[in-house]
Amino acid sequence: MISHVQALNPHSCIQYFLSKYFLNIQDQMIEVDSVPAKPDNINEKQLCILCLDALHHHLFLFHDSTSDENSSVAALKELGIFPKLAELMLRYRNDSEIDFAVLKLLTVLSVYPSLLKDFYENGLIGELARLIKSRDIRLASSSAVCLANLSGEYHYKPGLYLLHPLYRTKSNHNCDILLVHGLRGGVFVTWRQRDKKCAEPVGIIEVTVSDVECDPCEKDNLSKTYFDPELQQVLEDLKELDDEALLTNLEVVLHDIPISAKREPSSTKQYTSNKKRLALIQEDEDKCNYTHCWPKDWLPQDCDSLRILGFNYWSKLSEWLEGCPLKNADIESRAEELGSVLIDAEVGKKSIVWLAHSMGGLIVKKLLVDAAQKSEPRFGNLCQKTKAVLFYSTPHKGSALATMPRAAAAILWPSQDVKQLQENSPVLLKMHNEFIKFADLFNWETISFAETQPTLVTAFKVPVHFVESFSADLGRGVFYELPLDHLSICKPATRQSILYTTVLDVLLRVSSCEVQLKHTDSHILRLIYTFWSLVKSKFGLLKTNLEDNQGNGNQHWIEKTLLHAFTDDVIT
Repeated sequence: MISHVQALNPHSCIQYFLSKYFLNIQDQMIEVDSVPAKPDNINEKQLCILCLDALHHHLFLFHDSTSDENSSVAALKELGIFPKLAELMLRYRNDSEIDFAVLKLLTVLSVYPSLLKDFYENGLIGELARLIKSRDIRLASSSAVCLANLSGEYHYKPGLYLLHPLYRTKSNHNCDILLVHGLRGGVFVTWRQRDKKCAEPVGIIEVTVSDVECDPCEKDNLSKTYFDPELQQVLEDLKELDDEALLTNLEVVLHDIPISAKREPSSTKQYTSNKKRLALIQEDEDKCNYTHCWPKDWLPQDCDSLRILGFNYWSKLSEWLEGCPLKNADIESRAEELGSVLIDAEVGKKSIVWLAHSMGGLIVKKLLVDAAQKSEPRFGNLCQKTKAVLFYSTPHKGSALATMPRAAAAILWPSQDVKQLQENSPVLLKMHNEFIKFADLFNWETISFAETQPTLVTAFKVPVHFVESFSADLGRGVFYELPLDHLSICKPATRQSILYTTVLDVLLRVSSCEVQLKHTDSHILRLIYTFWSLVKSKFGLLKTNLEDNQGNGNQHWIEKTLLHAFTDDVIT
């Protein structure tokens, strides 16, 4: 299959892949006994994953979602790609590596509505329904994209991932949250909860999903002390009320308190939690339940009616890494690609909030500046519906990483992506000034976060300050300097981090979402239920007595019964 699509659309990456892995295998079969065998540490599973990645790379580059007549897709269909993928998923059942490699290919194939029958006939719809329930965010999100594309409800191009809601809902969302990562990042890497890996050297190799396993907190599995459920409920209510009383004179301070702030309105300057008991409960929960994507897992709990999308693009920090020549796009090309992808996904019909880390912020700025200068209404909607942009260590005025000393540059060999970030680059400064102008015109709320600690890179643990505070400061809107490094600046430790509470506060202002007041108001609801049960019981008693005395016509007795039924109990 790989050889066939390579003949249709030749590409140097595929040719390199074939020469690297398959020619070696052919050479081994003709070697004589006197020649030592070549080392080959690739097993069948690894080779399958490499082949799937090669096919995905090819289709990702040459796919055309506007036409059903794609030569590569048609050729793969004739060669039996669908039954082969189904066989792989059956042979390696519940293998997340194989499942993800297959799903990446299916996300590209799902953009072609004409292939729905092939998905169905080969049992892949059932596999997607199985994997959408996976706890692995990569599998669940990729499956959701495939099913949404095949249903015709939305059109998510390759590179765009649906994070929430994964399932079709009865109510429509009223706000889109868009996640754009920075250099060497990814949807499933950049937006994970902070962990100890953030403080370790990142090196110049590809970043993968964190392998930190957070041991779940020990649950209280002891049997309830009392068998009477009503008595047990009363005791729980008393404990909750007691906890609230104990917290009355205490303050629950948020995490990641800024060491300095600029242009912060006095009305919003608050670094303590109002809902104290809820804050402590959430903090305990978040420490026990690690998430690889905090916007996906936390925001829907605190704010409803959201759609959360993540955009993935390829980038590299160093030229030492292998890379596809067709993927070395500049900021302008990536912004154009992102704009096209979002419009196809019907972004621009609801309110928009952007979360952008590092170079991702520059891509968002370029996208909005270009959209504001275009006459097409669909691009204008992106500007009109944008309500807020949150920048996490975005180098608005460039980064010192692009102008490092010659010795350091010789070791790192900065990539073209890094070279775009020259300090005080005329291109960056022009884009910055244009963005400020349109931000004022469209009244976009802007919030910026800056790192103040260096990040350890390479095996030598070289401390590098990726984005200085003067560059991370947009010069407009609220600006926070936090005691974090470049990797941790977009990774809140818990929902009590200012990195998260700021996002939630923005959503409460720009959307009509309803905050879920869990735990704090539960005792009030229980009191209402108790009162209602009392009323129902009294009415039941009155009905019985009235039926027994309905023939007597004693109006005075009825009024007296009503008075005694409610006065004492209700007042008490």
